[in-house]
Amino acid sequence: MQCPECNSTHIRKNGIKEGKQNHLCVDCSRRFIDKYEPHKGYGDDVKRICLKTSAEKPFRPV
Repeated sequence: MQCPECNSTHIRKNGIKEGKQNHLCVDCSRRFIDKYEPHKGYGDDVKRICLKTSAEKPFRPV
């Protein structure tokens, strides 16, 4: 495993947060997790509802 900041291999475990193992780079002090998952975002059905709702009621500033 390498640090994403400085590419050092001098890494230590640094606890667990939200079920994911945290790591600490000893050389640059960067904290990181070993795997990053892409943001899932909203599904197409939710996007469709939002677009439909915004088209029906235009925004009016107060």
